[in-house]
Amino acid sequence: MEFPHTLRLILAGLFSLPALLLLIAVAPLATILSIPSLIILTRRKSRFLPSFASAPKSDDAPHPLLQHAIITGGSSGIGLAVAVELAKRKCRHITLVARREDQLKNAQQLVQAAATENATTVHIVSVDVTDFEALQKRAVKLCDTTSPTNPGPPTLLFHCAGYSIPLAFGDLSPSDFAAQVNVNYLGSIHAVKAFLPYMQSIKPNNNLGGNIILTSSMSGQCGSYGYSAYSPTKFALRGFAESLSMELDAAAASGKNQNQVNISLCYPPDTNTPGYEVENLKKQEACRLISESGGIWDPHVVGRKIVTVALSPNPPFDIYFGLEGWMLSTITAGMNPVTSVIDAIFQVSLMGLLRFVSLFYLMDFGRITQNCDEKKKNGSAEFKTD
Repeated sequence: MEFPHTLRLILAGLFSLPALLLLIAVAPLATILSIPSLIILTRRKSRFLPSFASAPKSDDAPHPLLQHAIITGGSSGIGLAVAVELAKRKCRHITLVARREDQLKNAQQLVQAAATENATTVHIVSVDVTDFEALQKRAVKLCDTTSPTNPGPPTLLFHCAGYSIPLAFGDLSPSDFAAQVNVNYLGSIHAVKAFLPYMQSIKPNNNLGGNIILTSSMSGQCGSYGYSAYSPTKFALRGFAESLSMELDAAAASGKNQNQVNISLCYPPDTNTPGYEVENLKKQEACRLISESGGIWDPHVVGRKIVTVALSPNPPFDIYFGLEGWMLSTITAGMNPVTSVIDAIFQVSLMGLLRFVSLFYLMDFGRITQNCDEKKKNGSAEFKTD
């Protein structure tokens, strides 16, 4: 006889109490013992922006990275929120990259309106990130320093372009998989390939670096119902970001006359954007219920945190949001580079406990998908008998 999911959850909770209490008791000891080694092992980017880190903090002092920010997917959603936040912080040049020129012009007006003291010039580029040759041509023009009208090489690159088709595997065509790979994964590769050489070749000095922020998703940390095509494209970004991060650190450490360029991977939760609204039109009930368990975030809150982290003198590899985002990033840390001793301590001391907690989440997700599947089958049976 199969136990109901609710009863299984209650029994599992009761039986888990001794183990959970033991893990909680051991965690502080593991934390204390690990601190000395973690201070040595944690990778701190002390050379990333030394002048900014040591300079007195002032609202009037310009941040060294607020020179030229390029944002793919900048015409709406999280990309637009990032651009607005940069304009508020007096970034000198902001370039919005997207496909539709009409949306870009509207976004340009919004970002320009958010700029303070006319300190920001907003540029727009209509190009598809899946077309590398076209994107590369626009990159050459944008980054050309021989013309005073061009903004020059970027000091910040935010890749926010992406979309999802939230259907079950059986309802997806091979072309649906290919399309999401082209935009979500290869689009990220194209953006970095087009602009990274210019970020590295800005005349090196002790005051300047560059930062690349790629947008993954919480679905890029944990696969779930309805995202069999979307999640893999976001998981792939982590492998790319980990590999590229190691290469960029090696290039900076070798002293090859290159700027130090940092890479961070952002894991936003469901965010109230136009793309999310379109996604919900196709979202099946099980996918919707699981997604809603994490809540819906305001894009301006998400954009503000992304910009704040991007301007940090010691930027982390993972950018997460809220308690569930922290838990998911901690439990899926794996071989991620870590720049914060505090994050490293949590990963070492709490991973076992959080893994235990995650199993309850997975059981609850199983309850949701099973109930929705039964509801769907019963609905089909009732329809046939009418």
